[in-house]
Amino acid sequence: MLNNFEFSSEAVTVWRAFDVGQGKQISKSKLHVPNLLQACRFDCNVSPGDFVVVSQETSKKPGLDETLEEETKGDGDKEDATVLFSCPNEGCVKMYKLHSDLEKHLSFGK
Repeated sequence: MLNNFEFSSEAVTVWRAFDVGQGKQISKSKLHVPNLLQACRFDCNVSPGDFVVVSQETSKKPGLDETLEEETKGDGDKEDATVLFSCPNEGCVKMYKLHSDLEKHLSFGK
């Protein structure tokens, strides 16, 4: 086991069971520890990333019904390329802009 050691600036104290009894102190001058750590340098160019500044203000997103009303009230002149996902449940006429919203509706009935 390697958990029965206590390191101080002058010595290392070892126990058969941690902190039971006095333990045996070994001075650091008696320890033969090779200097394996060499000065290493790590050079790496890190990009700033795609971070955006956020604020504490929240914007009110239009509800699903408002969004659908706006889409259906369009000019009619331009071709609508928006795909809507309709509820497959019998008697339900709800349509969703996002597939994840349809999945939530099917899971929770809202």
